[in-house]
Amino acid sequence: MIGYILMIINFVLAIFSSFFFFASFKNPDGRNGLIARVLFMALFTGIIAVAAIFMFNILTHNFQYNYIWSYSNTELSFGLLMSTFYAGQEGSFLLWLVMLAIIGGFLQPNMRKHGYESPVMGIFSLLLAFVTLMLVLKSPFTMVWEAFPELAEGFMPKEGRGLNPILENVWIIIHPPILFVGYALTSVPYALAIAGLIKKDYQGWIKLAVPWTLTATAILGLGIMLGGFWAYETLGWGGFWGWDPVENSSLLPWLISVALVHTLLVQKSTKGLVKTNLVLAILTFVFVLYATFLTRSGILGDMSVHSFVDPGRSVYAALLAFLLVFLFAGLLFFFLRSKDLFKPYQSFQIISREYALTLGAIAILASMVITFAGTSLPIFKEILGMEKSSVDISFYDKWNLPIAFIILIINAISVYMNWKTSNLRAVALRILIMAIAAAVMTLVTYLIGISNLGLIILSFSGWFSLLINAEFAIRMARKSFTNTGAFVSHFGLSLFILGIVATAGFTENKTLSFTQGETKEALGYDFTYTRYEQIEKDKKDREKYKFYIKAEKDGMVDSTAPIFYWSDFNQRQQAFMEPGISRTLMHDLYISPSSLESVSNNPSFPLIKGQKAFIPGEDSLVLAFSHFDMSHAMQSTSDTSFRLAAVVKYEDMVINKISDSLDGVTIGKTDTNSTITDTLYAEMIVKTGALIPEWKTIPGTETRIGFANFYRNNEDMAKSQALFAFLGENEEYREPSEKVTVNVAIKRFINFAWAGVVLLVLGFFISMGRYQRKTQ
Repeated sequence: MIGYILMIINFVLAIFSSFFFFASFKNPDGRNGLIARVLFMALFTGIIAVAAIFMFNILTHNFQYNYIWSYSNTELSFGLLMSTFYAGQEGSFLLWLVMLAIIGGFLQPNMRKHGYESPVMGIFSLLLAFVTLMLVLKSPFTMVWEAFPELAEGFMPKEGRGLNPILENVWIIIHPPILFVGYALTSVPYALAIAGLIKKDYQGWIKLAVPWTLTATAILGLGIMLGGFWAYETLGWGGFWGWDPVENSSLLPWLISVALVHTLLVQKSTKGLVKTNLVLAILTFVFVLYATFLTRSGILGDMSVHSFVDPGRSVYAALLAFLLVFLFAGLLFFFLRSKDLFKPYQSFQIISREYALTLGAIAILASMVITFAGTSLPIFKEILGMEKSSVDISFYDKWNLPIAFIILIINAISVYMNWKTSNLRAVALRILIMAIAAAVMTLVTYLIGISNLGLIILSFSGWFSLLINAEFAIRMARKSFTNTGAFVSHFGLSLFILGIVATAGFTENKTLSFTQGETKEALGYDFTYTRYEQIEKDKKDREKYKFYIKAEKDGMVDSTAPIFYWSDFNQRQQAFMEPGISRTLMHDLYISPSSLESVSNNPSFPLIKGQKAFIPGEDSLVLAFSHFDMSHAMQSTSDTSFRLAAVVKYEDMVINKISDSLDGVTIGKTDTNSTITDTLYAEMIVKTGALIPEWKTIPGTETRIGFANFYRNNEDMAKSQALFAFLGENEEYREPSEKVTVNVAIKRFINFAWAGVVLLVLGFFISMGRYQRKTQ
């Protein structure tokens, strides 16, 4: 209760802090300014106190709080337990609030020093008020008996539901906090742009905005990069960016921020692009709010696995209001200053760096517009009353490929140009030399196996940009390493594109199914499923297995182990899966699990309700599966097992016609001489899901039958299957073998893509440090 009350107090503090900061605009060091600072420090302290209270309750397993019960349990490691702080919607808002408060703590003295405190902190406090309001409307301090009225007040669950097993990865400890720091940092250029409009200081605000924008772009880019690596390592589909609508939502503000970095540098050198930078600074943060709305409103709940569920009407309305208020606030101040802003400014020479950087920014924004259109299509369709659907992934690839080519070419050419004007002949000669070198490298790329025209064109632009930026990075590093940031980023982008080209052009994959000890040949390797091993045996809420697969080629042996596991999180109804990855410098052996099934070592076949099949070894005797009898499931034979039953009929047939729909054994049109109904029982082990059949002799024969397995169909229970196995008179039952189906892929040159992204982000950090020192 104290946490919720403190959150309400924080909301009030944020409102009054914003009011007094704006009231102190004409006299920042007067009484109003002093009150505003005291209120902001109280707000900062209150937010940190709320977070500390919340984390304490998580670490002490206080399952009386519905959020803590929903996302944590006593089985989680310390790091994963801490990560449950932001695993759900309410906690992620609290994380965002904490990051904003910390940034505000650094921002306030910096803005006071440069005379921007009143407008910037007034806007920043208003932002804190909106995020705090979200946590008042959807509180992480709701009790379980408030969420579930049927529970008695004061009820304490013995155990929590736990974290979604897909999230139980070291990256959840790292990725979300970094992403939210990036989100929070984008609010600073927004506040500075509005402050510049209020103060009519259309040039001064950018000096302060450049280091903050570089920092936001670097950290948000790092968060997106880590998210891609997390997906590649955990989800098993073999890629790192699936153009999922929620994934795209974080990409949108980053692309605008990248464009803003370049246009800010143009204004810093030429005093041009004044309107452009104001608009881009505003839109960067607005699109963070748009990303928040897409992810947390539930509007894309049926379009993306990453989307949160519907938070309720009040939160939905507050999220929409949050977005619209800050969008219209930016537009209002922009148009209030339209007389100043729409005066003619200097134009750029075509052969100049500022012209090239502007074109590059336009290309980046074009990519953003395409991504925005594809991401938002389901929303547009819903507004228009059309059937809600998402665009195909090929839409993004098709339209972004030519844009990537343009960005790389402009990026490379701009390096040779000077500010204001350049010598056309000198620039053209240097471009020609590098173009010839890039063409040679592209030819080599073609000769070693890349034949797709789109990839070849992209390859040329990648080599062209890489060679030029490598030259300048080396040249600048000799003078000062701090001057290499832009070239390192551009080199990284080129390497990333070349890595994508190589991975797309050379990656091979094949689906294999085998039982233990079986060897299959594929992709030039001999793959053998050698053994399986249970891991994490100490954790009672799951059953987790590694399936070791050996790969041999030219005398070299490699091994990797995809994972199947069952968790109490979904009542062990469906297996979770993780890929096995063996990494080398030039390729990854990527084995993604697909399915795991038991294969009988005795004559057997599966049937669904109403299906019939011949009994092995019997000329005219047919087994007809009638239905499951679940009433026996309550007749537990022990604390760890229960009984299942399948009702069957034995039919002695006079055969007229046999269908070939089940390997020639399913009965089509027949005449029945006699029918006997029987019930077959099996004991299911709760922990493993294995069935132990109770064998019966089929009347009038020496053949024994057993209900050997149950294959549940979660989408249509009527199509669930029963596996029936058969034994001769003296034959022993052999336990079923585990048949593993996996997709095997050789991800060639994937590390070039990873290295490129790392360098791309590193370049922003290098530039960030350089410009940060300039504003001290």
